[in-house]
Amino acid sequence: MLCRHFTIRLTPQHAQDDEARLNEFLQTIQVQSVQTCASAPGCWSVLIFYEDATQAAAHSGQQSAVAPALSPPPADEPPLTPEQQRVYDQLREWRSQRAAAEGKPAYVIAHNAVLIHIVRHHMSIRAAEDLAGIKHFGPGRAARYGPELLHLLDALTTPADAPLFEDVA
Repeated sequence: MLCRHFTIRLTPQHAQDDEARLNEFLQTIQVQSVQTCASAPGCWSVLIFYEDATQAAAHSGQQSAVAPALSPPPADEPPLTPEQQRVYDQLREWRSQRAAAEGKPAYVIAHNAVLIHIVRHHMSIRAAEDLAGIKHFGPGRAARYGPELLHLLDALTTPADAPLFEDVA
C-alpha cells in the first residue's frame, strides 16, 4: 500500500486547482482509505492510502463485500448537455453548502467526477444504495448524503408544472 499527501488550500483562487489535482490523482489509483484533517489555517491535509494500477490488478481477484464500483465517466465522453449542466451546477451548489455546514472541504462530500457521474446516470438512481457503487462515493457517503441527493435530483428533474396524472383515453 502506498500513501500520498495533498494540501488543499481553501482560498477561492487555489481550491479549484487543488481539488482538480486531487481528483485527477484519484482517478488513476485504487483508494484504500482517506484521512483528512485541518492543517495550517485555511488548509486541509489529505492522506490517500492507495494501490497503484499494478497492485490493483494483482488484487483484482479479491472481491469486497461492497457493491462493485461504477467508474466515473471517461474523459472522452461528450460534454454535458445544457440540462445536465444545470443539474451539475445545482449539485455543486448543494455540495458547497453541505461542506460549509460540516466545516469540510467540498471534495470530502463528493468529487466533481462523482457529481458528473450522478448527472449522467441519475435516471437509473432510485435509492441511496444505488449511489454506494459509484467509485469514490461508497456506502458511507451514500447513507449520509443519499436521501438528500435523491430529493434534490427529484426536485431538479421534475418540472414544477408537470401533471401528477395523465389522462389516457
